[in-house]
Amino acid sequence: MSLQRSSELKNITELNKVLKNITKHCFSDYGKEAITNLEPFEVNYRSRLSRSAELYRFILKYGEPPLYGVLNLKAEIQQAVNGAILSGEQLFRIAKTLGAICQIRQFFAQHSEEIPELWTLLSPLNCERTLINAINHAINEEGEVVDKASPLLREIRNELKQLNRTLRSKLESVVSNYRTELTDSIALTREGRYVLPLIASRKTLYDGIIHGSSSSGATVYFEPKELVPLNNRLRVLKSSEEEEVRRILRELTTKFFKVTERLQQDLHIISELDINNASAIYAKKHRGSFVFPHNGRKMMLLNARHPLIDDEKVVPIDFTMPEDAGAVVITGPNTGGKTVALKTIGLCVLMTMCGLPILADESSKIPEFKNVFVDIGDEQSIEQSLSTFSSHISRIIEVINNCDENSLVLLNELWAEQTQ
Repeated sequence: MSLQRSSELKNITELNKVLKNITKHCFSDYGKEAITNLEPFEVNYRSRLSRSAELYRFILKYGEPPLYGVLNLKAEIQQAVNGAILSGEQLFRIAKTLGAICQIRQFFAQHSEEIPELWTLLSPLNCERTLINAINHAINEEGEVVDKASPLLREIRNELKQLNRTLRSKLESVVSNYRTELTDSIALTREGRYVLPLIASRKTLYDGIIHGSSSSGATVYFEPKELVPLNNRLRVLKSSEEEEVRRILRELTTKFFKVTERLQQDLHIISELDINNASAIYAKKHRGSFVFPHNGRKMMLLNARHPLIDDEKVVPIDFTMPEDAGAVVITGPNTGGKTVALKTIGLCVLMTMCGLPILADESSKIPEFKNVFVDIGDEQSIEQSLSTFSSHISRIIEVINNCDENSLVLLNELWAEQTQ
């Protein structure tokens, strides 16, 4: 990792903006987060380059792989770890994501010989088929617990269906008997019980239970004695149904909890695959290349393009620093592109050290730098404040104190006249 603060380095060079553009090609939130948080000089950046280059060649030959269906399960994992019972909708999301992971592994397993580096990453993926089947057996696409989820639930719901048919038949008879005493001919429900909208002044004439009244007081919600036994049974069955649904959800949540540790590992692998896939698509779309740093000192960027300038408008540059050169000075008139050139060079190095493709010819050469120091201010400013000048000097002092032969140093307007 560079000694210069990573956030500062990414901001000055606008690497953070480039990373955001690459995330547009991600298929998961995990990949987007991983790319956004990429740091130059990570230990595994070479492996990432190799995998992305493999996938790039694969895409050129076969087209983009079918990568979809991986949903963000951070909330579900956290809730399960905390002991909460997940909803049917959440469990369906889990099954969909686990199924997507299975399909991803299966797809790349068929091409493992063509992508050995990538397959090394993907082969440890787990296919939680038992859990997927258990969820799909019990939960439908709307997140509802289906009748076949358990024999008891099927039995309860069958009885509920029969009871509802009996209630509807009974209600027709009851409504007919009370028709002249009702404010409406439609039966209502209060607290899960069927009631009739009875004229308030008539409530003392009949046996039954009052369940409140309308806001005007003209109507009371009356449960005739004929409906009480049926309503009682309805409440018991509804309560039994809710209890059994909750038991099923709890059981499925427990099964999910038992695989969360493996799933966390799988999702980390998926995030790396997403980086590789987004990198390959980005390279294909913008004619990028995967350049592997070499141990020499020669640096050569051919047809290098700034990744934040439109492909149709960007002016490519060639930059060479010979093996025996310690420094290169870029000169030219104002608005001549010096700052863009510096940022292009810096981005090519930093993107490579993140394991990402660069917008340059594949024959380009980049030394394996260990540190990057950057001080690129706004050279177009007419005046620079004392605080800006002090910051400029502080960065130069930092460079002098920390750089070595394995460092890339980019300084803009080093001798710019300071005015007060």
